[in-house]
Amino acid sequence: MRGRETKKGTKGAVANYLTRTQAIRKLQITLKDFRRLCILKAIFPRDPKRKNRISGADKSYYHKKDIQFLAHEPLLAEFRKMKTFLKRYKKLKQRRELKLAERFAETSRPEFELDHLVKERYPSFVDALRDLDDPLTLVFLFASLPTGTTKQHQDKHVEKCQRLSREFQQWAVRAHSLRKVFVSIKGIYYQCVVQGEEITWLVPHQFSQHKPKNVDFRVMLTFLDFYLTMLEFVNFKLYHDLGLHYPPKLIKDLDEAGEGLGSLRIMSAEEARRQQEANQNNSVNNNSNSAAGTQKINKELQSKVQEAIAAVAEDGDEDSDDAEDAAAQDDNGDDEDFPDQSTEIEETPEQKAAREEEERIAKLFSGLHFYLSRETAQDALEFVILAAGGRVTRYSVEYHKKQKKKKKKKKQQTDKVTHQIVDRPALPSDAVQDGRVFVQPQWVFDSFNTRALLPTDPYAVGAALPPHLSPFVDDEKEGYVPKQRQVLAKWGAAANGQSVDDEDDVDDDEEEEGDSGNEDGDSDQDESDDDDDGDESDDEDKEDDDEEEEEQPKKKKQKKNKKRKREEEAKELAKIMMPKKDRRLYQRMQYGIKKKADANAKLEARRVALEKQKKKQSLNDNNNSDEHGAKVKRRRKNKQ
Repeated sequence: MRGRETKKGTKGAVANYLTRTQAIRKLQITLKDFRRLCILKAIFPRDPKRKNRISGADKSYYHKKDIQFLAHEPLLAEFRKMKTFLKRYKKLKQRRELKLAERFAETSRPEFELDHLVKERYPSFVDALRDLDDPLTLVFLFASLPTGTTKQHQDKHVEKCQRLSREFQQWAVRAHSLRKVFVSIKGIYYQCVVQGEEITWLVPHQFSQHKPKNVDFRVMLTFLDFYLTMLEFVNFKLYHDLGLHYPPKLIKDLDEAGEGLGSLRIMSAEEARRQQEANQNNSVNNNSNSAAGTQKINKELQSKVQEAIAAVAEDGDEDSDDAEDAAAQDDNGDDEDFPDQSTEIEETPEQKAAREEEERIAKLFSGLHFYLSRETAQDALEFVILAAGGRVTRYSVEYHKKQKKKKKKKKQQTDKVTHQIVDRPALPSDAVQDGRVFVQPQWVFDSFNTRALLPTDPYAVGAALPPHLSPFVDDEKEGYVPKQRQVLAKWGAAANGQSVDDEDDVDDDEEEEGDSGNEDGDSDQDESDDDDDGDESDDEDKEDDDEEEEEQPKKKKQKKNKKRKREEEAKELAKIMMPKKDRRLYQRMQYGIKKKADANAKLEARRVALEKQKKKQSLNDNNNSDEHGAKVKRRRKNKQ
């Protein structure tokens, strides 16, 4: 007997996967809405093991469960509402009823809410923090883009991106969570640590941005809509944990004047609550004053009510006193019965290191006041300086007017500027000379990454800057330590008052030990010279000792060579015994290690060549200067 034949497409991979066209037909939406829905719900195409058995290898496939998951999404109803709205709106425009169409668009346009998607995709706050790198990068990017990249990209998107990015930066300043900064060609990389999670994002430079033609901004705007909603949730949680009111108030006058982070007014939650209560009381008083003419208050009744309230309050105070006495007795009894078990929770080494790092960053620029010139990257410098505990004054026309008035009146400045950041080949003629230090912007970033105030002479205005190293690279793992890294370590150690030349100290100790050994040897030789017994026998013993000393290093070398050969033979045997898969993996690992070693050797050779070239150039410059001086002397003698 032959069993029933299974129908085609009801079992196996064919039943579990759908092509994109089949998914769109099942959901009854357009391709544009399907893409948007997949982005918002984080549904991605899946790759079946055997595509040829389904519908071919040239198509994208989605799992059947994912499509069923999308079919129950409430946003589908909103998409259909938008479709009907657009149909009516187009009809009104075709009839030339423009005013009616504008009114219909203002009142009846459906709006999407994505709050439920954030809660659905990120059940816990740590999950949202782990996925915060891309949202921050995209929000900072669109905050610097001009409007009009697409029809959907409007002014409100740019304003919201700027507001949320400033709010996150202001929180990072308050929490001192910024850890690393690196200025590259692509932009400025930042890294913050939030609840033990490292968050890295990229901020573009403050240049005019051009719209690339090969980028689909409609897809990016779909991501942006979700990321803006997500970042609002994250900012609210971060501010709430610090006890701050969210959202902070934006002062428009300061924002228009270009104050950056200073345009946000941060308040504590208690202060905001008091202000809200005061506003409510003022509104109630205003209403009562407006109705005072029509309604008269009975003073006698009011006084009786106040007396009754006072009596109740006195009774309550007596009851509370009795309750406090009883509670105190209970506490004493509890102390007698049960000893105090409140013990301080010991910090782990990681928590202690993180706390010390935060304290070190918070005190790095404390007591310093920076003035940012107009040609510098003011937003980036302000963020880094404030995160390290410094004070910032941005360039503005009003500030210059105040400075001129102070010069005319000859008043002493109460808030003195200690450092001025200048990014020019030379100081301007009208530069203020009041004891402030003029440095280039790289000094701020290098000092922050080194966690110390570096010397300002290498970063002076017009000086050739040292290399700007990335703090994201682990030199020990890479196998190559740049020379500038060692220089920065020395500068940082000197600024923090630590020992700089530990290796030199070790070498000095070794030399001292060697000298003491030589001195002992000299004293022994003196004693042997004083002895008059058997000089010839001593010479023979010395020759035998010399022969033994010459033979010892040879024996050591032979032992090392034998050991090496044994290790190489053991490695070869282990390779032979390896399975084929493991052997290939081992070969790939060795190839990567060799490639890294070759790259490090090239860097080392390049550094040596550059150092030789610099030495030659300095010698030539010195010779040229000597020749020029000699020529000048000859001319003077001839004239005389």
